[in-house]
Amino acid sequence: MSRTEPIIVGPGQTRHADGRSLVVPDELQCKVRTSDLGGRLCIMLADHAPWEGPPLHTHRDGDEWFYVIKGEFVYEVGGKLHRVVEGGSLVAPQKIPHRYINGPLPGTLFVGLTPGGRLEEFFEEGARRRRNPSPTPPTREEMVALFAKYNVDYIGGRLTEDDFKKATT
Repeated sequence: MSRTEPIIVGPGQTRHADGRSLVVPDELQCKVRTSDLGGRLCIMLADHAPWEGPPLHTHRDGDEWFYVIKGEFVYEVGGKLHRVVEGGSLVAPQKIPHRYINGPLPGTLFVGLTPGGRLEEFFEEGARRRRNPSPTPPTREEMVALFAKYNVDYIGGRLTEDDFKKATT
């Protein structure tokens, strides 16, 4: 697919079909959908509350890039902890287990996945599930199936405040 027109997304706007609400970050705005560039790239802006972040997972077919706009984050990539502050970035290579946690203040990330895969679809489904919650939390098997549907392997477990402190002291 070849584009001839620019993609313009204003402040606070998203290209998500399902709006800003989703499961992993507190708020997310899709700035470039995977379909915008023929599958090559997906870019999102993610706001995180203190001590929030995704569970341990891998992307089967994409490298994930994080750029810290605001805050301080600790990432675990391949079993090692890395502190990344405002203006810093980190790439989690495909098939390498990774997760992160925001620090004690609200934080904001740019997140890119290349190739784009189906990342925004994953978050859109999460948004639908959040708006229509089940009376019981999803089982591990349900989480594994949800992640797998979008070429992500759910390993489980989030980083904790103690993990953050270990990496920043």
